[in-house]
Amino acid sequence: MTNNSEPLVSVCIPVYGHEDYVKECIESVINQTYRNIELIIIDDGSPDGSKQKIEELLPQCKSRFNRFEFRSRPNKGLCNTLNEALDWCRGDFFCAIASDDVWLPDKTRQQVDIFLDSGRAALNIGVVAGEMLTITHEGVVQPAASYRPPVESIYDFDKIYHREARITAPTAMIKMEAIRKTGGYNAEVITEDYFMWLALSKLGYTVLATDTYYAKYRDHGNNTYKKIQEMHASVEKILVIFSRDASELAGALADNNERAYKAAAVYRKKYAVELAVKGKINPFSRRLIFSTINIMIPERVFFAIVMVYRKTIRPLVSSWFRKKAP
Repeated sequence: MTNNSEPLVSVCIPVYGHEDYVKECIESVINQTYRNIELIIIDDGSPDGSKQKIEELLPQCKSRFNRFEFRSRPNKGLCNTLNEALDWCRGDFFCAIASDDVWLPDKTRQQVDIFLDSGRAALNIGVVAGEMLTITHEGVVQPAASYRPPVESIYDFDKIYHREARITAPTAMIKMEAIRKTGGYNAEVITEDYFMWLALSKLGYTVLATDTYYAKYRDHGNNTYKKIQEMHASVEKILVIFSRDASELAGALADNNERAYKAAAVYRKKYAVELAVKGKINPFSRRLIFSTINIMIPERVFFAIVMVYRKTIRPLVSSWFRKKAP
């Protein structure tokens, strides 16, 4: 049963090649404690058995949601898929969840309540986001970082442009009237979430990020964040689009180069070397020296060190900080 006195939340699940995960993803939307939801699932030309996995859940989806649609068609890319979903949606709020991720049951309920809170009206919130747990291919939850964000953070254009904002895409809920004003997602970039946060904040909307866990993000071999070279180029394109002056752009591009170098030193060492050779970064600067050293460490050795850190050192550090906390 849906409660039509409450705002309608539109949910899109774009699916591509996630036959091992898509059923768990859909079930996490079915199991939301908030009832007034419409769902569209678009299989974007998956080369595996994703479509068959989705079809197993169609009866449940048709009985659970206010409106429901499933489409399967040739591949058009993520941004085109999201824009297609937006054309279909009728809700007051919009959420997209990748077909390998999972929502926690109270996500939608908690975020709608934040949007409806009259005490926050002056903030002109366009997006509500939160924290996410990281899970493995098998669904095992990874140890959380010792760092805890503030209970609430408000991000405007400046903080987002200079990448001082922590906005986790799997947890985001967007005000529909706001996202429609942006014209939708930009198919020319792969960092579609960063583009959208900037487009919304440029219109005067803010992003509210809480410390509440709303989702589980699945870390596996095909995550977009590991496509370092492609992400580097995509962010650079976005920085140019939204730049306001040459000085600001130069600083943002230099920061983007350093971020790409640090990531490439872990996941794509050849690209890190390429950035250094091309003079995009100074590999011996104080900020980058550890990444430069890391390039010389074989990948297997590096990840072995990371695993030891996660299983032994980080839990000890986290425990120490909890004991010291007032």
